[in-house]
Amino acid sequence: MQDITAALTGVWSEILAFQAEAAQTRIENACSAIRTTAAAYRSGDEKMMEEASRAADDAPNVLIEDGKDI
Repeated sequence: MQDITAALTGVWSEILAFQAEAAQTRIENACSAIRTTAAAYRSGDEKMMEEASRAADDAPNVLIEDGKDI
């Protein structure tokens, strides 16, 4: 009986170790995907800000002479 218990304990430990390694890999992959997504978001946000700033700088000055004073 002790041999069976020892064998089952060994198999169970191997299964748990395999599952733990698989879980670690999934977590690492998820973290990598989140980092990549955050970097893409930040890059897109910076690009959008630069384009908006450039468009504002390129906008012509408009002089309105017949407007009402406020």
